[in-house]
Amino acid sequence: LIMFTIPLGFIGVIDALYLTKMPLSIAVFMGGILLVGMVVNNSMLLVDYANQLRERGRTRREAIYESGLVRFRPVIMTALTTIIGAVPMAMANGDGSELRKPLAVTVIAGLTVATVLTLVVIPVLSVDRRTGDVVNGLVLLRVGEVVLMTDKKCSLLSSRFWISSCNRALS
Repeated sequence: LIMFTIPLGFIGVIDALYLTKMPLSIAVFMGGILLVGMVVNNSMLLVDYANQLRERGRTRREAIYESGLVRFRPVIMTALTTIIGAVPMAMANGDGSELRKPLAVTVIAGLTVATVLTLVVIPVLSVDRRTGDVVNGLVLLRVGEVVLMTDKKCSLLSSRFWISSCNRALS
């Protein structure tokens, strides 16, 4: 479950490198290694606490929901401190910035996207698909509602910001 979050960070990295027209380099790969460690750490915070709650007798749904609410702040604070700390490296134009700038852009873009998606994907992937248990994942972000629909082989994320064609297919 934790390993599913690793590719999420690289979505932001690929987009940022494309938008800034930065080539792949050793610094980008070093930033990617740093990014993997941080993304895994954030997802471990959620999963470990949910497992602790399950051991205390909570249902799967309650454990996932409560771990998202309780661990939301530590995950955001960890990500923000790293992102804010990397901004001066990304903005630098002096000597040696050719090495530091791609590393910083990789970390900033990847961690931003991965943090948001981790707070959504980990709860959604934790849903027990056999029972159809549904988790309100984006309540963690206080933006909308994420629903994993497993009826009639229609798996999707839908919220008030994403228009789903699956709702039409089910009706």
